[in-house]
Amino acid sequence: GVVHGKLSANGRRNGIVSFVHAKTGEELAHGVGVLNLYRLFSSNRRFGDAARSWPVQTKLLSDGSVEVLYPSTDERPFEIRSIYHLSAANAVDLQIEVTPAEDLPEFELFQSSYFNPAMTGRIYVKPPFVSQGPPKFLSPDYHDMIAGTYLMFPRDEAAIRMIHDGRWRCPPHPVQWSFSQWMAAPLAVRTDPKSGVTAALMAPVEDCFALAAPYNRTPPDGIAGHGSLYFSLFGRDLPKSKTARTRMRFVVLDGFDTDQVVQSYAHFATSKN
Repeated sequence: GVVHGKLSANGRRNGIVSFVHAKTGEELAHGVGVLNLYRLFSSNRRFGDAARSWPVQTKLLSDGSVEVLYPSTDERPFEIRSIYHLSAANAVDLQIEVTPAEDLPEFELFQSSYFNPAMTGRIYVKPPFVSQGPPKFLSPDYHDMIAGTYLMFPRDEAAIRMIHDGRWRCPPHPVQWSFSQWMAAPLAVRTDPKSGVTAALMAPVEDCFALAAPYNRTPPDGIAGHGSLYFSLFGRDLPKSKTARTRMRFVVLDGFDTDQVVQSYAHFATSKN
């Protein structure tokens, strides 16, 4: 009774393509949807264009979860098994398993989610190291210094080195990133400014080395207006035949409250599933 929606896993759009907040009737998802797998990289290497359009095999599991399998190919030397599970009345969990067919140095799964463009984004960041104070949610608003670039919020300096190893220059559609502040945790939200309905995305800090988003700008340009949030997952060497695992959670809240969102993340971070 809190949300209802639709999961698409047909090799054309793989993700939650509809997610409606029942109380307000608001559609939160947009375009290719939420919690879809996007770009795949290893060191200075990109695998194809977008995993969300790769052929998949699907299976309905006995507990109502949906398994989406991306088979390994010569061009994509890894198998990905993702499981979507309604973990609460207002939350969906995504479990991801990657099994490489060869060694993959500094492997990255760049996960994307696209929300109603009317929803404004916020990223959970640390204060500058010369400042004092707790982490906060930062609204990535437009400035001339970042015009035409997307914004990246890395975990640490090692993450910046990996982001700049050449992977994001590989075609098609290379991306230039601007860096601002360090993420405090892999936690980001989009909020409807009228109703306050908030969608929160989260991942374990050990498995997510950066968050990314377009800036907010009215009227939108070629960067703003996507309604997107991105999570850079794994960011470590994956040995051949050894399965690596991570997870994400998508939580819908009636309003935006920093304490409530942070508590949702703390519950997720300490849970086993």
